[in-house]
Amino acid sequence: MPYPTEHSARLTNPDKYERVRRENDKFGPGIHAIWGVTKDGEAELQAIRFDKTKFSVDEAKAWLKAHDKAPILFEPASDKEASLLCGPDSTTMPVSHEVLEDGVPRKRFRKDLITDGVYQHPKLGWTLDTTPERRARWLAAFNRMTGAGVRVPLPKGHSYDAADNQGYLIGLENDGTTLWGVLEFIGEEAIALAYRTQQVSISINPEFVDGKGTNYGEVIEHVALTPYPVVPGQADFKAIAASLVPPKGDEAMTKEQLDKFRKMLGAGEDLTEDKVLDRIAERFTAHATEKTALDKKVTDLSGEVEGLKAKVAASTKDVKTVDPELLDERAETAEEKIDGLVPKGKITPAVAASLKAALVGPATGRNAFCLSRSVSGTPESIVNAIIKALDMNDPVKLGEQTKSQALSRQVPGDDAPKMDKEVVEQMVGAGGSK
Repeated sequence: MPYPTEHSARLTNPDKYERVRRENDKFGPGIHAIWGVTKDGEAELQAIRFDKTKFSVDEAKAWLKAHDKAPILFEPASDKEASLLCGPDSTTMPVSHEVLEDGVPRKRFRKDLITDGVYQHPKLGWTLDTTPERRARWLAAFNRMTGAGVRVPLPKGHSYDAADNQGYLIGLENDGTTLWGVLEFIGEEAIALAYRTQQVSISINPEFVDGKGTNYGEVIEHVALTPYPVVPGQADFKAIAASLVPPKGDEAMTKEQLDKFRKMLGAGEDLTEDKVLDRIAERFTAHATEKTALDKKVTDLSGEVEGLKAKVAASTKDVKTVDPELLDERAETAEEKIDGLVPKGKITPAVAASLKAALVGPATGRNAFCLSRSVSGTPESIVNAIIKALDMNDPVKLGEQTKSQALSRQVPGDDAPKMDKEVVEQMVGAGGSK
């Protein structure tokens, strides 16, 4: 059966698959893939669909030929527009089944949702004046919501239970004095319920905020299926959450009601009945402006936090840890090398102690940065580089030193050892000889 919005090119028989799934815009804007999944889980291209608003029949066939696709069946889109009308002389014209994810059938219906007029909530009592301007705001809010991934459900009755949802409102259109919607019902039971009920009721939320805190203002929050026709003189399918009632000019707000509004709005006696709605509108506008400013501050602060997180991550991503036992071994080796510089006359014992404290550290807190080149990122460890540099220095006299002397037993016939002249003079001087 032809689809009302798409040209269909069937490449294989869908009966051979366990299930099928759809991938929109797989081959470009308006060119969708229908995948068939076999018993062993393999996915095969079963069909290609072309959006009729983007491709004519000839263009779709030309694309297939250019991409070496030979369909076993090509069906142009139907000329009939999907709609669901009710009443004694009405007919039902749904979109045909379209098997999507996991083989679940879906049907779409174009349906009138509300016509301009004054509506009153049956329980809360507030009135709603539906005008072209208001419908335009609902349409704009709906487009913002769908753009942000917020969907408008189709529950049974006015239920907020996920189990009662039958599908989603996927499109809105203002035509004359009426707001029309495109309703997509998901599953055989939902489609059957649409046929049985054939009436809808919209629910208006005066200030809808999504899970991310975005405020969309007044929106259609859901379109409910209901068996109760409410709008007199209209087709059954035009029932809404608020009942259409004639304006009652002789019905005024009670003093108790007016006092409640004054208290809620922090107003005095100057707030009269005819100004209540204007004051409420002002309050909503002020709150919306305030919230927008706060949202911007939160967004800016969130950006700063993320920036700081990135800096911290960048500064710590290269920090590495070294096994403590390995650090102890390197520390012992470094200490031995530093101590070895003392007898060579390169450094004094005091300098050696300072170097070990600064470069090696105590056993409870080794200096990994100086002991490990993997931590410091240098070609060799810092402590080794410093030891090598000190070892290349010439010995220097650091204070008074005592020369070491070799005392040997003279053997007859051996040459007498030569003693250091300076030592001899000191010995002579110590004995009082001139």
